[in-house]
Order: sequence, then C-alpha cells, then structure tokens
Amino acid sequence: QVTDARRRVLGADHADTLAARQEKAHVLGRMGRPFEAHQTYLAVLAARERTQGPDHPDTLRCRHDLAFNLGRLGRLEDSCTMARDVAAARARVLGAEHPDTLATRFEVAYTLGQLGRWDQALELHREVARARAAALGADHPDTLAARYETAVGLGRLGRTAEALEVYRVLVADRTRVQGADHPETLRTRHGL
Repeated sequence: QVTDARRRVLGADHADTLAARQEKAHVLGRMGRPFEAHQTYLAVLAARERTQGPDHPDTLRCRHDLAFNLGRLGRLEDSCTMARDVAAARARVLGAEHPDTLATRFEVAYTLGQLGRWDQALELHREVARARAAALGADHPDTLAARYETAVGLGRLGRTAEALEVYRVLVADRTRVQGADHPETLRTRHGL
C-alpha cells in the first residue's frame, strides 16, 4: 500500500517510491520469496541507475541487496561476483572503511565460505573485523559478527585451537556487551 501511494503521489521514479519498493523486495526475501524479491530488486536497480546514476549510494545499496538475494536463489558465484563489484564501488565512492563498504565485504567473505573457499573467507573476515573495530568500535554488533565468522572459518579449516580461543574471547565480550541470554551470545557459546 505504501509503495502504491508513493507511486501515485510522488511518481514511479521518486527516491521515496524506490525506497519503498526496495524495502518490499527485502521483505519478500525474508518471507522466503526470493524470486519475487529478485524481480523487484532488478526493477528498482534499473530505475535507480537511470535516475540516480550507477554510483549513487542508494543504487549501490540496491546492488548490495540484489547480490545478497542472489545467494538466497542459490546463485552463489553470481552473488560473490556482484558483491565484490559493489564492495569495490562502495570503497571508491564512500571509502574503504565506510560501514556500508565493510558490510558488502562481509557478505563477500560469507559467500566465499558458502562456496567452501574458507582460506579466502577467513582472510577477508579478519580484515573486516579489524576494519570494523577501528571504524565502529570493538564492541559494535557488526564487529562482533565478523569476529564470530572468523572463528567459524578457523574451525572449518581445522584450526580448532585458534577457533576455540576466538570463541572464548568472543563469548566473554558478547556476554559483557549484549548479555548472557542474548541470542548472539548463545549462538557464540554454542560454537564454543
């Protein structure tokens, strides 16, 4: 309803209309309807590129979301390639340490793990964790998430002692920051 009202009042290509359509795509993806989400993202991306240009932050956010959704469709190689391109564009436009750039780099690392390329995934998760700690702080949830994925990567590579140490420190940090019963604290404790 919001999308239709914005389209009627503001026009189909207005930034607020496109934002509502993009949010609808996000919700469709979360509801387990990735094909519908994909079609919506493609339409929004075409409109954003036409009206805002390929390097506008909103266009880059749409490309990031589309890359993530490609993973939901099982198109992991396409997802990884697109996310790498978006990360490079965001670094150029926003800066290498910008939270949006780091979010896309995190998605690249995560997808590399899904593809079984754990060496590459681990290296990138470590880089993202360091950069997020510097940009957002050591206790920021995004920093903690990158540290968690670092532990996962170490475990997948059979580097158990290193993984356990990262998990131990992370459990203590998450307990201090988020509380002992927070879902992410419990998830980390389960990894330990």
